[in-house]
Amino acid sequence: MQSNCPAGGALAPAPVFVSTSAGAITVTGAAINAGVASCEIRVNVTSNVPGNYANTNAGNIGGAANIVTTGVNATLVVQSLPTIAKAFGAAALGIGQTTTLAFTVDTPAPTR
Repeated sequence: MQSNCPAGGALAPAPVFVSTSAGAITVTGAAINAGVASCEIRVNVTSNVPGNYANTNAGNIGGAANIVTTGVNATLVVQSLPTIAKAFGAAALGIGQTTTLAFTVDTPAPTR
């Protein structure tokens, strides 16, 4: 079975029976014992590019027998990094005078 990551996505290291290459997840050698209704295979996904990454194409799951792909979808939301700015209260000071130093941290709101 194979499923490709959306453009800009990447895969973190995978379990032994799951391999990752060129943005694709490939599962080989996994088996379900008789009587087991279902199983889950999870991999960690990461990206350095902010945005929404939808993986909604069940048709990209190939090479699998007896797999129902109804409802196979997921969206990875990658947030922008926070920014920091600093500003002094006065541009110039005399000896012994004081001023303030303000730090502003901006954390982008989540996008869904």
